[in-house]
Amino acid sequence: MKAWTKYSLYVFGLVIILVLIFPHVFVSLLFNSDIDYSRKKILHETDYQKLLEAGREILSKAEIDKVIDNEYTRYKLPGDIKIPKIVRRLKLIGSPFLSLADGYLALFIDISNRSSYVQVIIYPEDFNEPYEYFYFGDKELLPGLWYNDEEYHYDPNGYDKIVQSIMNTGKYPKK
Repeated sequence: MKAWTKYSLYVFGLVIILVLIFPHVFVSLLFNSDIDYSRKKILHETDYQKLLEAGREILSKAEIDKVIDNEYTRYKLPGDIKIPKIVRRLKLIGSPFLSLADGYLALFIDISNRSSYVQVIIYPEDFNEPYEYFYFGDKELLPGLWYNDEEYHYDPNGYDKIVQSIMNTGKYPKK
């Protein structure tokens, strides 16, 4: 057996062993790049106004009477509602879903994986803050269009600077 073949087999075997011992590290490496891509796509490349209009179009076609009143449940979009292209191109991991927000249907566009989550939340045009400190999302992109990202929960002020940089330049700030 040639030396390079032997060496290749050792390296391949070592990688397999490491994947078996530390699978969470490899899953994180594989999927976090997807989440980073999604963050850039949402925050820098998406036309917020068109996304808001598309989401509100979906909301206008959904009938709240057919949704059971349960604030903590996800509801699938009815099959006859077509998902607009601007929503589809966000590289969705799951399907957009409806949820109740104090009696109003809101549209959640989930771009998540097993290691982190990113969401866009679209509220109907007539939605008003139902009570003080109502949680709309982490960052308001436009009135009625909110961005939600689990990274905000660790350092809201510091992460907001990162989000602002992505919005302005499409890149993460240099450390």
